[in-house]
Amino acid sequence: MFHLARQLEEFGIETGPLRLDWERAVGRKDALVRKYLGTKAEALRERGIEWLKHPVRFLGRQAIEAGGRRLTARKVILATGSKPLRPSISGIEHTLDSADILNLKRLPPRLLVVGGGVIAMEFASIFGHVGSKVTVLEARPTILAGVDADLRRAIEDAAPGWNVAVHAGAKVLGIERTDGLLSVATEIGGRQQWFQAETVLMATGRVPRLDGLEVEKLGVVVERTGVHTNEYLETDAEGIYAVGDLHGRFQLTPIADYEGKLAARNAIEGNVEKADYRVVTQTIFTIPSASSVGLTEDEARTQGIDIAVSTIPFAKIGPAVIVGKADGFVKVVFERRSGQLIGTHIFGHEAEELIHEAALAMRARMTREQLLRTIPVHPSLSEGFFGAVTSAKTGHEESCCG
Repeated sequence: MFHLARQLEEFGIETGPLRLDWERAVGRKDALVRKYLGTKAEALRERGIEWLKHPVRFLGRQAIEAGGRRLTARKVILATGSKPLRPSISGIEHTLDSADILNLKRLPPRLLVVGGGVIAMEFASIFGHVGSKVTVLEARPTILAGVDADLRRAIEDAAPGWNVAVHAGAKVLGIERTDGLLSVATEIGGRQQWFQAETVLMATGRVPRLDGLEVEKLGVVVERTGVHTNEYLETDAEGIYAVGDLHGRFQLTPIADYEGKLAARNAIEGNVEKADYRVVTQTIFTIPSASSVGLTEDEARTQGIDIAVSTIPFAKIGPAVIVGKADGFVKVVFERRSGQLIGTHIFGHEAEELIHEAALAMRARMTREQLLRTIPVHPSLSEGFFGAVTSAKTGHEESCCG
């Protein structure tokens, strides 16, 4: 809350002490979720879709049992999602997962986050901003593996300002409860080190939710990362499709929505369209957020692509400075020969909104020259994207409009 107070003062707005009522905030979240689920249930009824809230058991590839009823179908789509991974660590029963922590009735003074992926860093940022002292313990050498290196470094550099301490290369050995506190034993650089907190969040990834379905008996192949499917999202069992988190390609809500519609079409019309993941937008909802689409700079270089890369800081984007959001940058990656945009990475205010400009440009296979002929609104944060495109041509950091 102190971040908000400081920002208001910068704009000449004087306030009294700000206080977060965490219980009320959680109550509002619960009310919104109930309303959302109710709206979704009504939408299903309006479309004549029956929703059976019962455990499911497969009787064969084309038959299931749910709530004592036997249902048959020529095609089946598996869309059971994922669940938090619970690694074999002594004392893990004392920890919360990403669903549990959303139901906390009190804000923990200290929070330990085990894991350094997207979910881990999002929760670390949120709780750090609202007053918890947060420590992130990541077993790998760096947090956010696979994320563009500049985005990762920006989040690492910003973390201390969020009240978040990051320890990479920290292997968790065990967790104990002592005198109302949780103590986490780790190994860092060959030495044992202990951390204490009131709450420990286990954010070490997610795995397919297939409990009790025994889909392997139907011929569905379940690999380490999830259910195996072909380009049409059909599993190795003919007539059975799998979408969303189940196959582990992208654990993203928009991808699950896209795949669900695509699998339904392929199931009905006979595998007429392949899944297309050429342009997938992704956002890490830290504060500020980090968004990406396309190849990272490292991925492009590893693939041997001759690239032109340009980065412009938000501090050189007038509208970002005016609204007090000058932290961050826009980075674009072009294939030099064709001039096509092949990647964009944004860290900063409203990155999750700005990334769509790059996504649309990539979907249309636009070149740098075509983008340069696009006139953005002034003043707007979008000037940063077009400024980065301009800089990729001129070699100078400049926003589009002076």
